[in-house]
Amino acid sequence: MKVVHLVTALNFGGLERRMEILSRYPSKQNEQVFCALGGGGATFEKMISHGSDTHLLECDPKIFRIKTFLRLRDFLKNQQPDILHTHGCEANFYGHLASLMLGIKVRVAEEIGIPSLTPLARAMFSLMFNLPQAVIAMSPAVKDFLLEKNIVKSEKIKFVYNPVLLSTNNEYTKDNDKVRFVFVGRLEEVKNPVGLLRAFHGLLSDHLDVQLIYVGEGSQRKEIEDYINLNNINKYVSCVGFCSSPERIIHSCHVVVQPSHSEGFSLALVEAMSCGLPAVVTPVGSAKLLIKNNINGWVVGSSEDEAILEGLKYALDSRQKLEEMGAAAREVAYHYDPKLYSIKLDDFYAGLGSY
Repeated sequence: MKVVHLVTALNFGGLERRMEILSRYPSKQNEQVFCALGGGGATFEKMISHGSDTHLLECDPKIFRIKTFLRLRDFLKNQQPDILHTHGCEANFYGHLASLMLGIKVRVAEEIGIPSLTPLARAMFSLMFNLPQAVIAMSPAVKDFLLEKNIVKSEKIKFVYNPVLLSTNNEYTKDNDKVRFVFVGRLEEVKNPVGLLRAFHGLLSDHLDVQLIYVGEGSQRKEIEDYINLNNINKYVSCVGFCSSPERIIHSCHVVVQPSHSEGFSLALVEAMSCGLPAVVTPVGSAKLLIKNNINGWVVGSSEDEAILEGLKYALDSRQKLEEMGAAAREVAYHYDPKLYSIKLDDFYAGLGSY
């Protein structure tokens, strides 16, 4: 059977990371084809290096563009997939409109986060999610969101948990004279990197034996760098940008921080946990399930600056336990072995009656 995985883009980010993993550990039962509505970047190059059948439509993914729809329809008509698996808002929208026209047998949509919806957008989401046979939610929090907004019926929502590229190298040494915090992810408002920076700046009023490293790229990078320069805290905060292999940086740190306003399932968080880092997280998405207070990290009260600052202080107060807590974090991360992901997907497709 042929499966087409449709996404918005293949540059960088959590979803892109998952497509990279799926191309590295492909299905042994089904032929896989990957397609992005828009362009590509580092992830696209890695997937090509894995030998995966990967395509870029190079279209504007915004809703609604006739050219994008027609280009996708022609692509799917040429591919003739047995299964269409769409990932994320734009891919879900365009993919399932096209699948309806083309009569693709098995249709799966996947909601990867918790978007802010206007009444019109909620109506559109509800209509869109009527088209596929099943909707995959990346975490219980995403399922709760879909049910609370009355977007999808409960019996239609399924779980197939994300794979994670787990670290197997724990030989790196850390500079224990300072506690180093790391943020890994997109530098976008929903991820709240600026809120973390303000909280960390507050931490510096009482603690100077700390550092914060940002690993990622996004629209708020300039704002972050301007704040660092304006407040003359370059000695304590660095922004290294996108890194295709951030493992070495993460291993040099002591605590990962996820300050997000909204989150589904955070691959970056679990990857950092697999490197032996306890986490300071806001109470969103899968973080509440992954993190147990004072065991493998801390779940703070909200994404407000004061709550994040409190979490950073918890970590500092527990500096003698960070290695022990990191080991506990690593144990949780290894539940998400990437070698099992394609098997879980194949079983899921089979359960939809595609065979």
